[in-house]
Amino acid sequence: MIQEICQLDFFSTEIVVLPDGRSVVVNYVNEICDMRLRSRSADGVPDAVVQSITGSLAGFVQALVKEKAG
Repeated sequence: MIQEICQLDFFSTEIVVLPDGRSVVVNYVNEICDMRLRSRSADGVPDAVVQSITGSLAGFVQALVKEKAG
């Protein structure tokens, strides 16, 4: 839904699940996504997190390609 509203393909969003189970979404559509790795910058994103996300994305794309191929 956020992508539909802002019409951006790349943006950052924080989603928090409260103790009572409710979700709160904080959207920083105007913020630049910090993609620096912690191994290269002390305040960067942990390398393992980036590797996990990129691995998941690659798997998703691979599944789409296989599905379209037939």
